Amino acid sequence: KWRMDFLKEIMTTLDPWLSSYFGCEYQPMFLRFYANQPHDEQPYAAKWHCDAGPRKHLKLLLYLNDSNDSGGNTAFLDYDTTIRFDEVGYLFCPLNQRTEDLAPLAARFGIPYMPIIQRVRAGYGILFEPSCIMHRAIWPTKTTRYMAQILFLPSPLPWQKMCEMYALPRQEQTWLNYQFEESPHGAAHTNR
Repeated sequence: KWRMDFLKEIMTTLDPWLSSYFGCEYQPMFLRFYANQPHDEQPYAAKWHCDAGPRKHLKLLLYLNDSNDSGGNTAFLDYDTTIRFDEVGYLFCPLNQRTEDLAPLAARFGIPYMPIIQRVRAGYGILFEPSCIMHRAIWPTKTTRYMAQILFLPSPLPWQKMCEMYALPRQEQTWLNYQFEESPHGAAHTNR
C-alpha cells in the first residue's frame, strides 16, 4: 500500500511531463530504493553508460537525502556529447570496458567533455532519457545515499489500472516501511 501512496504523491507532479513525453498513457515498470554506503563496492552504474531497453522510456532518480550531505550524486553528458561517444564506439561497450573518466577518450577524438552535476536536495529528482543520455552514479563519500528510482514506459492503460492488473511496479530492492518513512522526502520536482 505504501508503494502506491508513494507513487500517487509523485504522479501528482509528474503526470503532465510524462503524458507530454509519451503522448499516451504510461506506467511505472519498477520502483527501486537504494541505500548506498561509501564503503560499498561500486557497481557498473558508477561508470559512464546509457541504459539498454526500449528507446522511449524515462527514468526518475529521486533523492531522499541531499547530495551535498551524502557526497553522492549522478553525472550526465548532454545529448550531442552522448552521440559523439556513440560514434566512436563507447556508448554500449562491454561492461568491463566502462570507465569513470572519459577525458582521455574525449581528448583522443576531440569530443567536448563537460559532465553535468547539479546539487540535488532531498525530495528533488531528475527525470531523463536513460537510453539517450550518458550518465553515471557518483558514489557517496560522506554518508549513506538514499535514493528511489522509477522507470516509466508507454502503456495502453492508465498507470493506476496497470499497477492493479499486473502488480506494477515490480518490488525490487525495497526498504522496510519504517526505514522509508524516516527518510526525508517531499513533493517530487524534476529537472530536464
